[in-house]
Amino acid sequence: QKHLEIEVILTRQSDIFVPLEERTAIANKMGADLFLSIHANASSRPGVSGVETFHLSFASGAEELAVASRENARAQRSVRELEEILRKMVQEDYNEESYNLATVVQESLYEMTQAARPQTRNRGVKRAPFIVLVNANMPSILTEIGFLSNPSDELYFEEEKARQQIAAGLFKGVSRYVDILENNIQSLDKK
Repeated sequence: QKHLEIEVILTRQSDIFVPLEERTAIANKMGADLFLSIHANASSRPGVSGVETFHLSFASGAEELAVASRENARAQRSVRELEEILRKMVQEDYNEESYNLATVVQESLYEMTQAARPQTRNRGVKRAPFIVLVNANMPSILTEIGFLSNPSDELYFEEEKARQQIAAGLFKGVSRYVDILENNIQSLDKK
């Protein structure tokens, strides 16, 4: 808030579950300009690690669909029910902006975590049908900051310094995205 002169709204203030659809509704109700859903991933293979960022779209592969299914498990809608909504959303304005936001956030998150942990893997920007991103009236992404199922990642998450590095990576990504938007606006104003 201080460095970007923006208001940050959290969907929760404590360790309680907020339904996925409600998180997006909060962002819409508050008139948010960006929506970031921050998660820690899991895998049946304990060696899997790394950071990845998603934007809403049809899943591009089985792995992306599996991540979306895990994240959507507590939602009130199924992934199949989302197909019609997603088909409509392909035409929406926020898809490209969400992809651009995902790209700069992923780059920044990876840079910050990889600097602290050279073994961090850049799992890239992906697309998947996350319920938490459906109906967002703004560019929206879901970022997986690592894997709780990976013993090394789990230990890393327990460190305050690690959480600050992750937060710094997310901040840097949002800051870069805001700079890109401001530069685009200035370019348009000059034309």
